[in-house]
Amino acid sequence: MQEKSAVVAAPDKAKPAGITIDTLVDGAQKACSNAEALFSEAQLLSKHGAHARALCLHQISLEECSKVELLGAWSMSLLRGTDIDPRQITKAFGSHAAKNKLNAYMLDPSEEEIVARDKGDWQAALEAFKKTQTGFHKFSNDNKNASLYVDWTGAAFVAPVDAISAKLTTEIAGLNARFLDHVQLQMRMFARLQSSGDILKPLLTELMGKPEKLGGEKTEDRIAGADVAMSEFLDAAIATSNKE
Repeated sequence: MQEKSAVVAAPDKAKPAGITIDTLVDGAQKACSNAEALFSEAQLLSKHGAHARALCLHQISLEECSKVELLGAWSMSLLRGTDIDPRQITKAFGSHAAKNKLNAYMLDPSEEEIVARDKGDWQAALEAFKKTQTGFHKFSNDNKNASLYVDWTGAAFVAPVDAISAKLTTEIAGLNARFLDHVQLQMRMFARLQSSGDILKPLLTELMGKPEKLGGEKTEDRIAGADVAMSEFLDAAIATSNKE
């Protein structure tokens, strides 16, 4: 009698572990440490005249800073009860455009944006900011490529040493230092979320559940409402902290 072959069911693929606040904090700490190390190494290169390579490291440091911002936003979502898809993190971390455009939020507003704000034309202000984002991404990406590769301009070849000046590298280093200072504030926020997440969660839920303040048909109404709601959230968070 022929023995029947046993049918072995394929094992279920292990479901990825859920993203937790601790996971996000760990990522932020590593990104912050790497950004600081890249800054220090870039300064050493500049000191020895390797300005092009220094600019490249400063740019990568800036992109690491943006990761801390991204992780901060995801941590707030997590506290509100929204699950984080690991694929979101992979996609965002791999997009130079996403990171550079996020960093544009830390730039000073353009003259066009300031004029639009003063007029109360929030749609025009938003469009002006989008231009700033696009321009900053191009500026950052073009400089990073120029700091590494020989390029053809259509009329001549240009080497990194000729494309990147010491002045430009110094300017980017200053911007990087400024972003790193901001990241330190973000890390303090992470520490607060880790220690008091349960306390802040209901406050965040209340903040995001105010459609009459966060909604509205007009852009200026949504912006004004968001400002009011955020102010109330911060006041409540401070009051809660003082009770501990």
